[in-house]
Amino acid sequence: MTEDKLRMLRAVRFAATLEFDLDPTTLAAVQQMAPEMRVVSAERIAQELRRVLAHPTRVQGFRLLEETGLLSVLFPEITHQPAAPARALGTRPWLAQRAGESIAQIAATLAHLPNKASFELAFAALLQQVPSSVHEPRTEREALGTLWEITRRLKLSSDELTAIAWLVGHLNVWNNAEEQSAAQLKRVLAHPLAGDLRCLIRAVRSAACLPLTSIQFVDEFAARHTAKQINPPELVTGRDLIEQGLAPGPRFKELLDTIRDAQLNGEISTRAEALDLLRTASG
Repeated sequence: MTEDKLRMLRAVRFAATLEFDLDPTTLAAVQQMAPEMRVVSAERIAQELRRVLAHPTRVQGFRLLEETGLLSVLFPEITHQPAAPARALGTRPWLAQRAGESIAQIAATLAHLPNKASFELAFAALLQQVPSSVHEPRTEREALGTLWEITRRLKLSSDELTAIAWLVGHLNVWNNAEEQSAAQLKRVLAHPLAGDLRCLIRAVRSAACLPLTSIQFVDEFAARHTAKQINPPELVTGRDLIEQGLAPGPRFKELLDTIRDAQLNGEISTRAEALDLLRTASG
């Protein structure tokens, strides 16, 4: 490990994936040398983390990261996260827990994920409590806040960042699923990562001992609808709006959303009906 600091992280991976215990001497050495992990390139660290988190023994890997001290070196935002003020809690009361309880929440979430969960899904579980940097973000980077900083620090790919950010950003999207319209439900279910999102929400809520009523409602809704019913071909496009004499602008999106919502809610089903609605909505 003195020759190659990455071997500390590999020791964690081998012990976790092979379900071994770290030799006490090795464990003590990693604990002592953990801060030196900062000299290892981000790409090599990320590659090891992918192997740890994408493996069915990811919980053991996470626990070993904590026990060796590598977790606080790699993710100080998680282990040193301050308690959130009451006004910021909303429907996620576990945000106020201290670091030890926060780590327990993450471990429990990882334990509730499917064995074949992807790295992105497991990493989203790891970053489930990471806050944004600002209250009213003006850019994507500000909106992602600390999550952006962590993924950029590890030099994850743009696709990985996009997937992780979408999953974390939609953790609360179905809190009141029973009160949402079919269009609201279908818009999220149409996303390629909707299946992972359902797994993540179920795991997070199970780990926090929160009711599963809403996510069960979403599961049942998804089971009753085919992929084509959830995401049918659009009835009109921006070209149709232009042909109606409308100039491109912010109003475009509002009109297209109105028509799409009507389609997803089952209020219209043909192009002719969509064009009639377009003429009515555009005044």
